Amino acid sequence: MYKWIVSVLFFGAFAMGIIILFSETPTPPSKEELAAEANTIKIVATNWKFDQEEYKVKAGTTMTVELVNQQGIHGIAIEGLGIELKDDQLKQEVTFDKPGEYKIICNVLCGTGHLDMVSKIVVE
Repeated sequence: MYKWIVSVLFFGAFAMGIIILFSETPTPPSKEELAAEANTIKIVATNWKFDQEEYKVKAGTTMTVELVNQQGIHGIAIEGLGIELKDDQLKQEVTFDKPGEYKIICNVLCGTGHLDMVSKIVVE
C-alpha cells in the first residue's frame, strides 16, 4: 500500500519538475525598453496623492511623462508646461527647456482629497 503512495508522489513530482523545466522563463528587457524607461517620468496616482512630492529633470532633456492610475481615476495638469493627461491620453513627450518648478495637480475630480493631490516637477 505504501509503495503505491510513494510511486504516485514520485511520478507527480517528476511530472511537476518537467512542467517547470519547459515552462517559459521571463525574458530580460531589451536595450530599447530600458532606454525608454530611463527617459520616462512615471507619476503614480493613488487616492488623493502622488507617489512623490517632487520629480527632478535636467533642463534640455526630452522625456515622456506618463500617468499611472494605481488606485482611483485621476488625471494631471502641469502648470506652465501645457501638459494635460487624462482619459485615454496618459503619456506625452515633453522637452524641458526652462529651469524652474512646475506644479502638478489632479485635473479629474476624484473625491474628498482631490485638492490635496499636488506635486511638482523641478527642472534643474
